[in-house]
Amino acid sequence: MGLIVMGLPGGCCTFSSVDSPLPNGEGIVNNDRPLTSDQAYRVTTAGSTIIKSMVDPILALGFRPQKVTPPSERWSGCQAAHLQIYSDGKDNGAKYAAVVRFESAGYVPFSALEHALAAVPGVTLQGASGESGVFTVSVHRSTSNPRFAAVQVVSPCYFIRKIRGNGSVSSDDVALVTGFLSRELVLSS
Repeated sequence: MGLIVMGLPGGCCTFSSVDSPLPNGEGIVNNDRPLTSDQAYRVTTAGSTIIKSMVDPILALGFRPQKVTPPSERWSGCQAAHLQIYSDGKDNGAKYAAVVRFESAGYVPFSALEHALAAVPGVTLQGASGESGVFTVSVHRSTSNPRFAAVQVVSPCYFIRKIRGNGSVSSDDVALVTGFLSRELVLSS
């Protein structure tokens, strides 16, 4: 794979909150107001817009998206309301993540990546991680091969439904609300 820090898209961070804010100040999702399909669409659209805005500055440095691992976006289970007894230790929500992996023909200093991404409107980075609205953004660099880099955008964890007994929100439950589990992220129209 070439990247030490990356792991699977969406695997970067786990957000646990009783109230998870939606993009653009549209309100919050919590155990009284579960994520709707319309809200999931808005989260997907906002997240993909952010990551696409981060691609051009990286391409300008001489990086190209990896062909072996195409850009992707996914919704995965997560623990949204960890303070509730009925959901203790259970995945009762879903979070969105998008990742684009790059490679370059030669060495590009990490500081050049930071500088290029600092110019992206709405994205605030301090070192390798930061935010854009409600999303966490990060840039990763392979320590074993500095020709490889990646950018990732991850949403907060949004409550889907209560979980009682054993189990977690199923992939089918997540896909029913979000419209998909994993797909290739198309970078250009």
